[in-house]
Amino acid sequence: MVKFGYVVLFVLLISCGEHRKYDHCSRITLDDFAKPVLLESEIVELDEPVMRPLRIYAIDSFLITKEDESEFLLQKYNINSWKKVGECFSFGSGPNEFLWIQSLQSVDSDIWLADGQNASISQFRKEDVLLLDSTNVEAVRKISFEDHFRYIVVLPDGQFAALAYNINHKRLSFYDFEGNLVKTKGEYPDYGDELTEVEKLEGFSCNMILSPHKDRIFLFYMQTDLIEIYDLAGNLVQRLHGPDYFYPAVNQVSQGDALRVSSVDGESRDGYFSPVVVNDKVYVLYSGEYYDRKKGSSLQKNLFVFDNEGTPVKRYLLDTPIYNFTIDSKENFLYGLSNDPEFHVVRYKLD
Repeated sequence: MVKFGYVVLFVLLISCGEHRKYDHCSRITLDDFAKPVLLESEIVELDEPVMRPLRIYAIDSFLITKEDESEFLLQKYNINSWKKVGECFSFGSGPNEFLWIQSLQSVDSDIWLADGQNASISQFRKEDVLLLDSTNVEAVRKISFEDHFRYIVVLPDGQFAALAYNINHKRLSFYDFEGNLVKTKGEYPDYGDELTEVEKLEGFSCNMILSPHKDRIFLFYMQTDLIEIYDLAGNLVQRLHGPDYFYPAVNQVSQGDALRVSSVDGESRDGYFSPVVVNDKVYVLYSGEYYDRKKGSSLQKNLFVFDNEGTPVKRYLLDTPIYNFTIDSKENFLYGLSNDPEFHVVRYKLD
């Protein structure tokens, strides 16, 4: 009878877990990637040390770090000599100033900077951002949106797709050339658990990037190991879940008239971070670790590579974990940011 009881309990536990499954989703495993390749890092000795960079970008012959605690938000270095060559954009709400540079997107001869605090995106000439000093960089135009967004990308036709902070919007929000809402499309992932609208916004927070061929929109989720791929019209093409198959674990609490959503110690886990498109591949950091409030920021050592269709291609293991990265497509170097034991830049040679 005792053995039978254990069998029944085991079956019940398995059954309880099986009801959680994303709709219209395929699973991926580590075996779907090629055998992992271990990469060894070298420290990038910039002639002026970084402070507390949040992002790093490789554009042409420049390496750019985003420093929110510096007088100027973007610090520019020569990618070959590692010498600092300039800085630009100060904090503020005036012309050509930013409250928070949420993303930088290089498109042809332009650079687009999105400000996540004042819900806007500014278009600059690339050569102005790279070559001019801080006082002479002026925007070609600035577009404001009625909705704040977590992420926004410039589409090939010049319009915009965004992940809006609006509980009345669907998964993707599309805006025209002037920032007017055109449509919202796509459903938030459903896996059987009930989430409040605010929990849904936070639990399904993700990064967005255009595919290598610019015909797909990739969403990489941060609190579940889920990847979604949409076409440019907002139609779901594919969902990929894995390699650890976990789901958002968030908790909504009231603080006076405000609502706050927080991660849950011991239950929440980190998913995908910092996607980068280079040539015909998509590179993204993967964690899978449980959230630890005491630990703070998370460093990742797994780098996954996918093709334009979302097919797993390669997996790298980084000897120095990082939290953000960029890739110099000309020399095939990966530049990453680490804060262990202090903030610095490392470099990896990709094969």
